[in-house]
Amino acid sequence: MEKRTKFSIGYYIMALVGLFALQSQFLMPPAPEISYSTFRSYLSGGKIQNVEIGREYLKGATLSDTDGVSAISSFRVRRISDDALIADLQAQNVEYRGIYDTNWLLEFVGGWLLPFVLLAAVWMFLYIRMSSSGPVT
Repeated sequence: MEKRTKFSIGYYIMALVGLFALQSQFLMPPAPEISYSTFRSYLSGGKIQNVEIGREYLKGATLSDTDGVSAISSFRVRRISDDALIADLQAQNVEYRGIYDTNWLLEFVGGWLLPFVLLAAVWMFLYIRMSSSGPVT
């Protein structure tokens, strides 16, 4: 009698969810980066719809009206220390919020993978040292 390997539908669903997550993370085109002076000119011209203020970048969306059709396009700007930015955003009635920029790969490696590898290394070291002495009689 042949032994058959059984696969649960849960494995396929988890694999698909994982693939979709990887695809959305790596294959989405990033928002184009514009200069800070271009961002300020858009802001003074009233073309900015919303802004997300992060530690390193400002991300947001612009409104452009061409031929009577409104189009929204996203942008990204490297953040510069500007004390008047919040006041200018409020003056132009731009919706803004703070976001926490994170590097998920660095946090995963530093917070999960590295401690696990260190724990496994210590366990293997102790296992080898204890098994080399032979059985206890």
